[in-house]
Amino acid sequence: KASGARSDLLSSIMQGIALKPAEERKIPEPTSKKEEAAALNVADILARRIAWAASDSEDDSDSDSDSEWD
Repeated sequence: KASGARSDLLSSIMQGIALKPAEERKIPEPTSKKEEAAALNVADILARRIAWAASDSEDDSDSDSDSEWD
């Protein structure tokens, strides 16, 4: 039965499929609100990363001062 399904698939491929020409397809334009939201998300992510990096460097300086007391 598998070979029958394969031969049906192969025959469908060989016959070809009628596709719409590219001119007839309508691709929706991205809305500016989505683009703005994406930009804000990237800005938020970058701001959090910068804040995290700054707090991480502060933690490193604290650990250096702690080692002086050991």
